[in-house]
Amino acid sequence: MAKRRRIEIEMTDMMMFESNRTCCVCNEPYKAVQIHHIDGNPGNNEYNNLVILCLSCHDKAHIKGGAGRGWTKGELLKYKEDWIRRVKKRKNDADKLASIQSVPNYENSESKEYALYELDYVDPNDGFTLRNYLLKILLVHNAQWKLAKIEFDEPGGVILGITNMLAFYESVLVKLSTFYPKDHFLNKHPQIFFNEQIATRSDFYGFVAHPFGWAGTMERDSALMRTLEDVKNMIGIMGDHLIFNCTSIDLEDLENWGVAWNKCHSKIKNKSKTNDSL
Repeated sequence: MAKRRRIEIEMTDMMMFESNRTCCVCNEPYKAVQIHHIDGNPGNNEYNNLVILCLSCHDKAHIKGGAGRGWTKGELLKYKEDWIRRVKKRKNDADKLASIQSVPNYENSESKEYALYELDYVDPNDGFTLRNYLLKILLVHNAQWKLAKIEFDEPGGVILGITNMLAFYESVLVKLSTFYPKDHFLNKHPQIFFNEQIATRSDFYGFVAHPFGWAGTMERDSALMRTLEDVKNMIGIMGDHLIFNCTSIDLEDLENWGVAWNKCHSKIKNKSKTNDSL
């Protein structure tokens, strides 16, 4: 058997990010995942030989022959390519909604492909841009939440609604990070940093609530809603800190921004109480 070689952390981070830490075969979010070597050679860490699978799909991928055999190399690569394309589209759509470039008076309107791109950092004391951006995301959030509620009423739509909201929140966190110094978040790219933070929170709520594994759809959705609430709190905390620390202009008119953001947050909590699947 070939000797196992450790996968470089940069490769691991990129693969987890581009797949949204989700199995490319079953596409079930927030399950524990592993990196699988498609050709069975643990020493071959080339990108095209690696794919993200959940534990159950990973086990099946190792079955050789018979009716229950795993997937061929070509099949796994197609699953990987298709899933990454779909994740990229979802995040790209969320990134456009959360962009700073679209706020009034912001001159740089260049759009970017959603990937680990070079972020346009903003002067933390640019109070005009900060004010306009924070007011914008209040409005965009309300529109996004209305769309999410529509998804909730469709069969299996809770997962889609929560996933879309988390993609939006992740993009907002990344944009808010540009008001901080570059490399501020553990010297990691903010897209990687916040993707990891969200994954950690979903793992926590899932593991703590279900010590013997997922009990069912209702329990899973409840854990994901807790993750959603937690991540939304992160945005409120960042926004309030940025307002407090801005010294270029008086932002007293934003002293109630956090209150307005928390009211949006309470709407989510109320919805979780009235939806049977939550």
